[in-house]
Amino acid sequence: RFESDIPSWKAAQQFNMTLEVGDANAAHTVLLQHGFQSTMTNPNALRVEGLPRDEQPRLHALLVNEGIELFQSYQSKTSLEQWFTNEHTD
Repeated sequence: RFESDIPSWKAAQQFNMTLEVGDANAAHTVLLQHGFQSTMTNPNALRVEGLPRDEQPRLHALLVNEGIELFQSYQSKTSLEQWFTNEHTD
């Protein structure tokens, strides 16, 4: 049985985040330097999987403070069907 208060549960949720940036290679390098694992999906986009909700603002700030253009970011989370079939990717 799982028990938790709502704020703790929300903070513990993890998401997959796709970032559209000016230079995915530079963004990938910055994220690695700060302990984030990412995968480049094209020259201007990368994906970070299993990102805790409370780390998302920090990730955005790291990129912007390093002079990397951040055009858009969006998140997705694993659906119940994906959890039950062990398909934890979008």
